Amino acid sequence: MTPPSPGTTCGDDVCAQIRVDDIADNQGTEVKNPDALTCAFDALQARTPGVIRWSYKFNYSQYEEEGYIVIRGDGTLIRRNWGQMDLDYIATDALHGEAPTDAQLAACTAMTDLVQRFECLRTFTITEIEICDAGWEVLGD
Repeated sequence: MTPPSPGTTCGDDVCAQIRVDDIADNQGTEVKNPDALTCAFDALQARTPGVIRWSYKFNYSQYEEEGYIVIRGDGTLIRRNWGQMDLDYIATDALHGEAPTDAQLAACTAMTDLVQRFECLRTFTITEIEICDAGWEVLGD
């Protein structure tokens, strides 16, 4: 059974989906479209309402994650990610909260390694206001 995907959310995409995938011969991962990553940080810094999405595959697609950040009109964010991790399927809480400070975003954008910059995007601290939708796990056997 394939678990339901929480990928549908309201709002227009403000950038192309960020794609992070394996490098040939499993030599690590790379950001396939760096312009989308730059666009995402520009939108976050400007608090442009809309949705930022990503697709992250690694270890020969043994691990696949998708996610989004919704930038709301009031400048707050909602972030969620989900995907296949080995035999498990995990969806995180849809966390609504305060966006990181301009200094925190600047620290992310200063990273010259694009994969590290992407990791900063998908993990920066959001000061929680509420959980919009609880996450779940489907554990494989």
